[in-house]
Order: sequence, then structure tokens, then C-alpha cells
Amino acid sequence: MNELIKQHYEAIKARGFITDRTSVHQFMAKLSEESDELINAYSDSIDRSPNKAMIHEAIDLMAVIANFLYHFDIDVEKAFIENIKYQKSR
Repeated sequence: MNELIKQHYEAIKARGFITDRTSVHQFMAKLSEESDELINAYSDSIDRSPNKAMIHEAIDLMAVIANFLYHFDIDVEKAFIENIKYQKSR
């Protein structure tokens, strides 16, 4: 998982969308934008079941979250495993 996130992050960084100075605020704005796009894809869906546009936007949203964590040196796999343990203990 971490290797895929690194590859995605580097691809986005190479396109200039992430820099060393990208802030938490900028990531939150991007998360809001991608969330809106997912909701719009859902609203545009005829039968409200997952379609290609919704899947694309959901992956975009996941990628922004992963890039945010990676950018701030969070080990995503470790954090995800910790969250699984937390969810199981509830």
C-alpha cells in the first residue's frame, strides 16, 4: 500500500499539484473539491448504483487522503492497521 501511495504522490508532485510547501489547508480544500465531485457523480447517476464516474471520483478522494498523509510523513499502512485494531476493539 505504501509503495502505491508513494508512486501516486510522486506523479501528482511531478505535475506540480503538490509541492514541499503544500499546506494542510490546501489538502482540506482539495478533499472538499473531490468530495463534491463524488456527490455530483452520485447525483448524476440514473439508478444511484456505483458507476464509472463515481468509482473514479471515489478513488480521487482516497488518493487525496493518502497523499495528505504521505506528505506529512504518516505511515499509512501502520495507521490503517492501528485503525483496524481500534475498530475491532469497539
